[in-house]
Parts: sequence; structure tokens; C-alpha cells
Amino acid sequence: MASVKQAWIRKYGEEEGLKRWDERKKLSAITKDNLIIKYGEGVGLERWDSYKDKLKKRGTRQWYTDKYGEEEGVIKYMEKNAKLSIGVETLRNNGYSEEEIEIIRSVHTKKSVRSIYNFIKEYGEVEGTKKYDLYREKNRLNSSWGLNFWVNKCNGHIEKAKIRLKEHQSRNINWWVSKYGEIDGTLKYNEWVGKTTSAMMCGDTISKGQKELEDDISKIYSGKILGHRESYGIILTNNEKRNYNIKNSILYPDIILPELNIIIRYHGDFWHASPKKFVNEEEVLPKINKSVKDIRLIDEEKDNLYKNRGYKVIIVWESDYKNDKLTTINKIKKIIENENN
Repeated sequence: MASVKQAWIRKYGEEEGLKRWDERKKLSAITKDNLIIKYGEGVGLERWDSYKDKLKKRGTRQWYTDKYGEEEGVIKYMEKNAKLSIGVETLRNNGYSEEEIEIIRSVHTKKSVRSIYNFIKEYGEVEGTKKYDLYREKNRLNSSWGLNFWVNKCNGHIEKAKIRLKEHQSRNINWWVSKYGEIDGTLKYNEWVGKTTSAMMCGDTISKGQKELEDDISKIYSGKILGHRESYGIILTNNEKRNYNIKNSILYPDIILPELNIIIRYHGDFWHASPKKFVNEEEVLPKINKSVKDIRLIDEEKDNLYKNRGYKVIIVWESDYKNDKLTTINKIKKIIENENN
């Protein structure tokens, strides 16, 4: 092919030769339109259908045996599958040791994850970052856990979308039965409830300030409050695990007002690296063993996930609350009133 290209350049000069070469490549590509142009509509469509059938068969066992014969074709087909498969049993059957299996699966996982690192590695820093942002935005808009998804489903009707989102998030038994059938749906529902309710936070991990904040909120809001007495875990979907840099499979917001879709996060000044206390983002905090920058990035990822689920996120800093509880509570009260209206 390269020699043909050079022949066009020699015949017409570099600029005209490359132009004609590109046009020739476009016309020689096997597309529906090109086949119709070349053979006419009837024969062109027949050839297009035949070409599509060949593509469907390509890589199958039948394709290999047709090309290489029964014996050699089967061997080549098995070799191809052995390279592609990362199933533990398949790898064991192919003679890999447990140590080799762990390495293979680890490498495969790293390459499969649609992380910003892999995008940059594939496309370069500028283009990779751009493509990663588009990928994240597309997943955010298409996620059924986000409000935007239901706004599109409800033709832009926000109130209806909020209702549909809340129904989706509630995941009651009717939802599971409608999706998986009565028997499997009931089993999956019970399994899901077990995961959600059994994964409770230990009371020792709740700070005194958070408990006081929860008590103060209960004085200004009569609706349901999920806090330290009734911790509620938000289970991340597979998409969320891929799209957010969060290690946990279940997140436990400090306080949830489920009827208003509000999450209140009580940030300890040290544990969440308050901007008022820590200026140097490169500083590594003892006990946490993370830099100030990394701590803030983790919190930002969690906030983004909650917002994508349709929650309004309120951040309450430890020092702000302790220094002026009244102002903090009044701010929360105002937000609650606005959401109620």
C-alpha cells in the first residue's frame, strides 16, 4: 500500500498526490454507500449484508476452522481465548500459577479502569484530560442515580423527576420484583436490605459535635433524620466505583434528611483539613497519613457523588459550629424551608 501511495505522489506531486490518495482510500473503504456506488443498489446491498455476516462470524470457532482447517483452527481459537480470558478457572485450566493469575488480573483491571491515568496514557495529557472529562460528564448525565437522568425521562419536569429519583433510590421490593421476577427479585431485595442495614457505623466513630448538631437540627425540623442513631449506608454502583476516586463501597453521610434529599456533612477541622487551619496543601497530616490536598479531593469526590444522586449537600465545619451554633443552625433552617416550599 505504501508503494502505491508513493506512486500517486510521483505522478501528481506531493500535495495533489496525497489528496488523490485520501480520496481513493475513502472510496475503497467497505461501506454501504461505497458498495452501492460501485455495484448499484441491488448488488451493493447484497454485498453489504454478506460483509456484515462475515464480520459477525469473525473470531468465532467456525471462522477459525473455515480458515485454518478443523484441527489447526481449533488450536488457534483456543489460543486466542486463552489470551483474552481473565477468568480465574480458565487461567488455572491454562496452567497459570496462582501468583501469575493475580498479576494477570491486576494488570487487566488497571488497563480496564476508565481512570484519568489511563486516558492520559492513551491520548496524552491535554486530549486525555478532555476525553476523561467528557466521559465523566456522559456517565453523570446517563446515570439513573442522578437527577438529570430523570429530568430527561420526564421531559424536563423537575418535580416529577425528583419523585421518580426518590422512588428509584428507595429500591423497595416492588422495584426488585419488577426487574428480576417474583422469586429472584425477593431474594435480591432481601440481600440488598441485609447489606444496607447490617453495615452500620460504630458509635465510637461519631464525634460529640456531630451528635450535638443532629440534636439541634431535630429541634428545627420535624421530618425524618438519619444520623448516628440510625446510620444509613449508600451503596456505590459499579459505574460510581469506576467514575469516582473513592475506595469505599458504602458511604455513610453524617446526617441525611431523606424527605428533602439533603445531606449534612459535619467536617472536623483536623480530619477534613479545614482551609482555616491548613494552608499548605502538600502538608501530610499525622494519623491520617494523607496530604491536605488528597483529603480535600476525597471529600470533593464524595460531594460530587451525593449531588449526582440528587442530594443537596451542606457542609458544616467544626469550628464554625462551635463558635456560633445559632448562625449555623439558622443557615440550615433557611435551606430546609426553601426545600419545603
